[in-house]
Amino acid sequence: MKSHGPKLEVDEQARHHFSAFVDAFVSQQLGERWVTLFDAARSASWRKIDPWSLWDTPHQRAGARYEEVQDDVRSLLSSTVMRVGKDAPVVIFHLGHSKPAIHRIALHQITPQDWPLEGLVSIVPGSRAVVVNHDGGILLCTPRGA
Repeated sequence: MKSHGPKLEVDEQARHHFSAFVDAFVSQQLGERWVTLFDAARSASWRKIDPWSLWDTPHQRAGARYEEVQDDVRSLLSSTVMRVGKDAPVVIFHLGHSKPAIHRIALHQITPQDWPLEGLVSIVPGSRAVVVNHDGGILLCTPRGA
């Protein structure tokens, strides 16, 4: 069997955030692929998780809301969108074109340097997340009616 680099460390909290994101915001077909790639916990697999695909409606989960944010990262970080609780822990997944990694940080401590080139920031598992594409696009994901 071919090796695809060392295993990445994925704890239960990170797995929960990622699974809740996929269940809430990603179409079933794409979601199954992403979970398989995520569970492989290899850099080569995580590079195949393409957050930019959520800009295409067929890949979005029916019933969820997607709002393209025009602010830059610094403005977004200081906006009310990101104010869930200043000490709320968030999980940042660096995927796709980013160097694969997981970071945990208190919401109020995030800086633009923590922001992934491509990936997702899970703020409240399955309820509030920010998707970032490698072109600088930012997509806010929330449940319908939130």
